[in-house]
Amino acid sequence: PAPTPGPAAAQVAVSGTATFERVPFGTTPGTGLDFARSAPAPARGVTIEAVAAAGQSVLASTTTDAGGQFALTV
Repeated sequence: PAPTPGPAAAQVAVSGTATFERVPFGTTPGTGLDFARSAPAPARGVTIEAVAAAGQSVLASTTTDAGGQFALTV
């Protein structure tokens, strides 16, 4: 007899907000960046990928929206 196939792999929904640390310029001209005033900002238009552990193949990908939000199903 043929082997019985195992259960189907379950899908997983992944969602969240991608951010980066925005560093503003100093308030005094010529002082450069002001790291003390850095703040999280949405990462807009960034590609998010779910990558397989073996082989490094991309299982799913999406792009963040204007607020840094993303969702994908693997």
